[in-house]
Amino acid sequence: MTVENEITDFIVGELLGRVRCCGDPLATGQLDSLSIACLLDHLAERYEIDFGDDDIVAENLSNVSALAALVTSKRAHAAARAGAVRP
Repeated sequence: MTVENEITDFIVGELLGRVRCCGDPLATGQLDSLSIACLLDHLAERYEIDFGDDDIVAENLSNVSALAALVTSKRAHAAARAGAVRP
């Protein structure tokens, strides 16, 4: 399953509690700020990444694809950093 699919499944299953009917839940404004905070918390825990203030901008939260790209980028950065720390 792709990151994008996992994000969509979490939004629909955990935050909306219903079948998505209107396309991309982020792009269509189906989530309020508390739901977005919950989503980011879930993603941080699930993928072992941290979101900084500069990550929480409209561009990164405009749609599921943009958020998935951010998560993928942060995972790659974290992996590269972890590799650099290992002896």
